[in-house]
Amino acid sequence: MITLPDNFDAKLKVMQWHEKLKNMGASEEVTDEDARQMIFDLETAYNSFTRFLHNS
Repeated sequence: MITLPDNFDAKLKVMQWHEKLKNMGASEEVTDEDARQMIFDLETAYNSFTRFLHNS
């Protein structure tokens, strides 16, 4: 089984968003700008991950 490298950019982006959301309070909201950026980052990470799988 192949594992992702620790410095894999897609993995790092997902971890950054996880940290940001985890540190938000229950009453805090994600801004429209953050939501758009998160969607872009997650789509990019997903595409990078699927490329990694196909090339492995």
